[in-house]
Amino acid sequence: MMPYLQNVLRTNLTSTESRVLVAVSGGLDSMVLLHLLEQTHHPIFVAHCNFQLRDFESDADQEFVIQYCQQRGIPCFVKSFQTETYATENQLSIQEAARILRYTWFEKLRSELMAEAILLGHHADDSMETFFINLLRGSGIRGLKGIPLKNQYLLRPLLAFTRHSLEEYAANHSVFYREDRSNASDTYLRNRIRHQLLPKLRELRPNASESMHRSLNHLSKAAEIHEDFIESHLFQLIREDEDGETIFRQDLIKEKYAEHLLTEYLLRRQLSVSSAAQLLDHFVAGRYGQEFESGSGWFYLEKEFLRFEITKNQDFQKEYLWAEDKFMISNPVRIKMERLPFHSLEDLSFVAEVAYVDAAKLQLPLKIRHWREGDRFFPFGMNHSKLISDFFIDQKVPKYKKKKIWLLLSGDDIVWVIGYRIDNRFRINESTKEFVKFTCL
Repeated sequence: MMPYLQNVLRTNLTSTESRVLVAVSGGLDSMVLLHLLEQTHHPIFVAHCNFQLRDFESDADQEFVIQYCQQRGIPCFVKSFQTETYATENQLSIQEAARILRYTWFEKLRSELMAEAILLGHHADDSMETFFINLLRGSGIRGLKGIPLKNQYLLRPLLAFTRHSLEEYAANHSVFYREDRSNASDTYLRNRIRHQLLPKLRELRPNASESMHRSLNHLSKAAEIHEDFIESHLFQLIREDEDGETIFRQDLIKEKYAEHLLTEYLLRRQLSVSSAAQLLDHFVAGRYGQEFESGSGWFYLEKEFLRFEITKNQDFQKEYLWAEDKFMISNPVRIKMERLPFHSLEDLSFVAEVAYVDAAKLQLPLKIRHWREGDRFFPFGMNHSKLISDFFIDQKVPKYKKKKIWLLLSGDDIVWVIGYRIDNRFRINESTKEFVKFTCL
């Protein structure tokens, strides 16, 4: 076991004395990993997470790791998390919340300690469990390759060894560790695979673990080839801009593997497997008008294209005041304002980016904000009000564009749906003496 670990470290680290941060829960795999690393020349730092999910057992795990490190002079860092609160606030499962919390902290700590890598104790059984979890979820070839040996700063030196091998090592080298009682429960899918499926496979084929490990290695290589193919084709299909990406339907349907390319694209943008399947069904059936939220933005399926809008931290309730002495603003949108004497409508050119309004009807300072559900205005040429949302439907405004449309207001009244239509109440008429020209730049 030691020669293999040394080879992994030599291959993936720049020096035999590189600093490493080791994630140690106190369980079998992490304690075996720590014991092995103590026999190398690498400066070791230990990170332990207390997720406060198992009452006194979580505290006992923490104390066990701290005492072990103190006895051996290993720097140990401990972090407690309000995992259940975080999961509730962010609408996550407990497992996903714990994963995000620990990896975010590990990376922060790694950077502070200037460690070259974060070492994790995942072993071959973990990788097999991950394979079956992803297989059941339908997550595609990337999920079927199991857990990668290395992913950026994360390194897993024990992936070639089964849990049984680690148990033998611990017994032969007097490595003590803590048992997590939750691992005995079949509440989680991973545990059911561990306790029910994998033993059955080993009954059918005693060397199932070794065969699976070889198969996962083959799948990993195949996934690399697949990845290169997908990336090269998506690069040709995706039209990028500062707000997101667009894939045109006519470009996509020319591809031999159009449906597969679309699915891979959606998963890469963190859309869930189930939502990706729904979107694909709508696309194949020629339906449009649907929207889907992913972990990094929103997808809008339109008649001629698929639009992906990257999520930006934006306060849609915020209002921006336009100071009376300013003739141009650049935030949140760039607009120029000119006060001019009115002579005749024939002198004016009407385009979507320009609005002409009666200066006498404006109440300063003006305000700019996003449109909101329930907003109403009197579209130019109409004497009755209309919901902004209905106006957008009439104008066939794509859903992804609606979130970016701004309103110009005088008091609480809408003056201009910027870039679309002015309010009829502010129009220029025969009694207008002076008008204001707004130009969206």
